[in-house]
Amino acid sequence: MLVNQHSSRWEKLSLELPGAYISKFKGTSQSTETSILRSLHLSSPDQEGAFAMDNVVPKPTSVRLYNRIFKSDTISWEDVAKAEIHYALLHECLELLEVAPKLRDVELSAVSSASASFFPLPTTVITRPSLRVLDIHFDDVVAGLGFFDKVNLPSLEKLDINMSGEQLPVIPMLSFLRHSSCSLKEFNAAEFEYESEELLALLEAMPSLERLTLMPSLEMKIGPNDILDLLAQTATTDSNSNNDNPEEQDDEFKFLPCLQSFVFESSQNVNWSLVRHAFGHPDTFDRRPLYTIHFRFPPAVFHSLESVIEKEAIPDIVEVLRAGFDLKAMSSNADVDLIGMAIDHYSILDGMPAPIF
Repeated sequence: MLVNQHSSRWEKLSLELPGAYISKFKGTSQSTETSILRSLHLSSPDQEGAFAMDNVVPKPTSVRLYNRIFKSDTISWEDVAKAEIHYALLHECLELLEVAPKLRDVELSAVSSASASFFPLPTTVITRPSLRVLDIHFDDVVAGLGFFDKVNLPSLEKLDINMSGEQLPVIPMLSFLRHSSCSLKEFNAAEFEYESEELLALLEAMPSLERLTLMPSLEMKIGPNDILDLLAQTATTDSNSNNDNPEEQDDEFKFLPCLQSFVFESSQNVNWSLVRHAFGHPDTFDRRPLYTIHFRFPPAVFHSLESVIEKEAIPDIVEVLRAGFDLKAMSSNADVDLIGMAIDHYSILDGMPAPIF
């Protein structure tokens, strides 16, 4: 192919083709050829063929593989800092962590344990000190259990996890957090089921967390009130404490002392009084730095304003907004300010002007 004659100029290569055609991108047969390839994206509707350049092994820093068999394509993983693998088997995800020592940002989707009986998992824990961002979407709970049992990520700052409606693997995740000793700043979980006590225990193991987003499986029909209750109980340190050491005072929060933002997709009514107490008083010096609480309500829950925000909740909501906090309630399928609508709605019913913030 004519394009192969210019392979020494390939810095970014993106191929979305049947596997047999991907195999045709070989570069030249010159033994002196070098590769400047830094970004590689391979996507095929099948898992046929293999990407391999003649006389040179590319050393990209960014790799994206979609529906490819891991390691069937000839790539040096030595310098890869960002990797995306879509439709991956569990053993392939762990193999990626083994062969790519410089990984900083990883996205793994549709991770399945289907091959577990054919490809045994590593017997030792894989440590990746440089990995800071992990976005992983499991197809089954077995894959989640196996993954967190086998990895150690001491520098991890952001963890996104999607369980495809399966149970959140809390016990392996707790073990993972303990042996990784990472200072996790952001945790986002979606399409998962959980036991309330287990989830609270998991969050308690994330004392450095600043941003939290939880979107449980809608089939659970669950709300955020258990979390709000614990946030409200620990909104400030004990005002009677005689401890003048700021670091030790921070420890007295016990539950998410660094939390700044909390987002929850709720299938049940929210206790708005708990929301007010979760923020704490804005003038209190020892309150956690929580500034943002957002709720999303799926269409199955949002039948009317009254179904998500009762009239009795308005005083608590108004107090939070007047304090300057960022409180929002939205429908999951539309960017609509339900709080503003509710305040206007109930003010009209009462024949009173809506409060001004």
